[in-house]
Amino acid sequence: YSTLGMYELQSYGKLKSILGLTLFEGTLNLILDIVFSWVTGMAILGVTLGTLVATITRCVLTVWYQRKHTDVFKFKSVPCWSKMVEIVKHGFSNGIMVALMGSQNWLMTWLISVELNDSGLAARSVCLLAQSVAMIIITSIATDTRMLSGLLYGAGNCEGAQMIRRRALGYIVLFVGLLTVFIFIYPDVFFRIYGYSSVSSLDREALRIYCLYFPLTGLVSVYVAFFNSSLRPNTATLIVVLNNAVILMPAALVLSHFTTGNGIWWAYVIASSLTLVVILCLIMRYQKKMNEGKEIHLYVAIKPHDGSECSILVTNYLTEHGVNKKLAFRASMLVEDICGKIAQTDKEDKTNIELYVCCQSSKELRIVMFDNSFKPNQALREHIK
Repeated sequence: YSTLGMYELQSYGKLKSILGLTLFEGTLNLILDIVFSWVTGMAILGVTLGTLVATITRCVLTVWYQRKHTDVFKFKSVPCWSKMVEIVKHGFSNGIMVALMGSQNWLMTWLISVELNDSGLAARSVCLLAQSVAMIIITSIATDTRMLSGLLYGAGNCEGAQMIRRRALGYIVLFVGLLTVFIFIYPDVFFRIYGYSSVSSLDREALRIYCLYFPLTGLVSVYVAFFNSSLRPNTATLIVVLNNAVILMPAALVLSHFTTGNGIWWAYVIASSLTLVVILCLIMRYQKKMNEGKEIHLYVAIKPHDGSECSILVTNYLTEHGVNKKLAFRASMLVEDICGKIAQTDKEDKTNIELYVCCQSSKELRIVMFDNSFKPNQALREHIK
């Protein structure tokens, strides 16, 4: 219900409230994990109870906020089943992620307990605590991505969704990357929170391997939000199933059978890495389809002697908007060539050149020159043509 409530608040424009509820849930989850697992000594059970209480609290607060600040519960019309099916379809990736995470946690805990006994369960508890910290950052960034791009109706501005995706990926790399570096250098800090005064080298290695998974799963979460915001819920669901079931669980079973020690922890890193490879292939295909039939328009007004600098800007602009590098380079060379030809006859640099560059489907290039003050001779006209 908290997820559905987030979408409803988004439709009301309550973006800050969504972010506040998400941060509150993550922070409360972290605090309760530490209290239940460290103070009471319940280990994995404590982490589970902390997550459960934080989720219930978030749900209650969402209902309270909706009743007080919106008219969600004051409907009088008959529900539209087609719209309800559409909402469920777009939120299915999030729902199946929760179901798969439960199954995944059960299987991984069982495998680790069989493979590593009590030492493995202790490391698993600490790894879940570290993951709670990482998920606060990841969830906040992914929620920001959904809010700004519009989870249900964001396809009208695909370029805007791409821009937000790039920003979110940068945040993941920066903040989750810093957390990963900290855990890798100081793994004992999280063991001490759990009350472990002495840490074995095997447990320390387990946490270091597991923390490598955090930035990878963060990147996957951002791409899932991006595909949802681009009205591709089936692709988002495919990524979730691929990451949490199709790759992770078989990899864990294989590693537990053929490796010893902490080999099973590499299953998380392998699953997320392979999922990212699949995502990159899907993104390249998505970009290609998006650029088919698309026209890129660029208008520049420059002095002839600034042609070299302008050609660099033309190349960067066209490549950033999906034009292939060969065509972008050709356009920049033509712009620089035109400016050079005019500069030869305009020694005092008084001419203003206005150029209109148009690329269509990354195959066709048109450059039109508008200039009232400069009259090109026939040779230059033929050169430009």
